[in-house]
Amino acid sequence: MENKKNTQIADSWVFYRRPVTSEIVHITGKARAVDSNEEWLRHKGFVIAPFDRSEHRTWFIDTVKNITIHTEYEISELFNDGLQLPSGKSLVKPWREVPRREYLSLIRQMKREIDNTELEKVVLSRVINVEGVKPVQAVSMFIDLCVNYPNAFVFLFYLPETGMWLGATPETLMTGKDERFKIVSLAGTANWQPELTFEQLWNKKERAEQQMVTDFVKKVIYDAGIDNYEMKGPETIKAGKLSHLRTIFRFETEDYDLIDRLLDKLHPTPAVCGLPQNKAKELIRDIELYTRTYYTGFIGPVCDDGLSLYVNLRSLQFTDNGVQLFVGGGITRFSEPEAEWRETELKAQTMMAVIK
Repeated sequence: MENKKNTQIADSWVFYRRPVTSEIVHITGKARAVDSNEEWLRHKGFVIAPFDRSEHRTWFIDTVKNITIHTEYEISELFNDGLQLPSGKSLVKPWREVPRREYLSLIRQMKREIDNTELEKVVLSRVINVEGVKPVQAVSMFIDLCVNYPNAFVFLFYLPETGMWLGATPETLMTGKDERFKIVSLAGTANWQPELTFEQLWNKKERAEQQMVTDFVKKVIYDAGIDNYEMKGPETIKAGKLSHLRTIFRFETEDYDLIDRLLDKLHPTPAVCGLPQNKAKELIRDIELYTRTYYTGFIGPVCDDGLSLYVNLRSLQFTDNGVQLFVGGGITRFSEPEAEWRETELKAQTMMAVIK
């Protein structure tokens, strides 16, 4: 567990671009550790929450500077004007990369747990190390992600406590503006093949996995006392060269205490953790051969444009000798280990495509 005595750090910054926009937003400010959602929900800034909030801190950058930019040149000028890229001890040491045979063994181990316990699904992930990538390359990689993934939330952020992360996530956790909120259930992965029908594209395992996430979100909303929500889906969406299954929930509320409770119950969703939530988290902690920290946590801005929270997926972290990519997939009783390995290889292509 991290040392929780340090509650404020400086020299923190973010670049992000929301889906289906061309505007890149840059935020700088002081980052503070927060122990509850209510400490940041009504403030302007950027939140970075870990996968497991009992093991790592949630950080919130209170906005000192918030500007909109459009080009790689404008970003580079900010660094020329004194914005610092991390180096040396501010870069983490990479986790060990798990070879294919070992990963397949872990999948089989998880399947045995699912067969013999109340577990229905567990998300298993791994790291891929790429040496020789320098922090100075991050800006051009960020711009490439903005160009190649127009429907993703693209981000590049650095905090001394989290290191530097870059990603293009297709998964919305929750967004809201003017009391209108949206929660997204996203699961299932396949190659983008628009010529196929819905039934041809999605097999039994992928549909069941997505339904688990949808049922979970539906229960969280119901238990919170929301009965006037709208649900749309499942539908196929495009994320680069991949397809995913998505269901959208929309509802209205002026009660931010309700939003606080919803976030606590939602995260981490079965899309990145499993079912039952706590049992899946325990198994992940026991079986995965690294600590996720901020991979599969949630990130996003809180500003005049509303609340925009996304799951930290399709991402990498800069290390002291390159970058480490994070990829994973949902394991159920229908999972076939070789197919699960191939799915992680497909997901890795999002970030591998922009590594120079």
